[in-house]
Amino acid sequence: MPLGMFGWKVALLYVISGVVIANISGYAISNLKLEHLVEDYVYQIKSGDVELHEPTFSERCREARKFTADFKKRTALYITIAMVVGGFIHGYVPSDFLTTYAGRNNPLAVPLVVLIGVPMYNSVAGMVPIVYALMEKGLPLGRDCLK
Repeated sequence: MPLGMFGWKVALLYVISGVVIANISGYAISNLKLEHLVEDYVYQIKSGDVELHEPTFSERCREARKFTADFKKRTALYITIAMVVGGFIHGYVPSDFLTTYAGRNNPLAVPLVVLIGVPMYNSVAGMVPIVYALMEKGLPLGRDCLK
């Protein structure tokens, strides 16, 4: 979705930043030496002793349908809310509203944008319609660093 709405540079930045942040976080956490906090029974688990069942193609398809239905149930509300908020921003918020109050010349722009953006962290799928509507209204994406 980000590729079609924001272009390849932003989509690539999105993917790369996700991978880099995950790797740095994993490295930092592994260096905290938290092994003493792991319960003893975890070290006694032998994964090699487990007999694995190789699912058939039809079983995989059944599980995929089940997972998809469950995913749709869990995210439908968030996506609907995001679409409503994005539609409201697109249709009713004046074009200069966001650039006036969250533009470069406002020292409170970052806290305001953070307040606007906090609900978007609830669902990545719900984030895209809102970000797209905000960009259409003139809120900068930060493309200056991508040029």
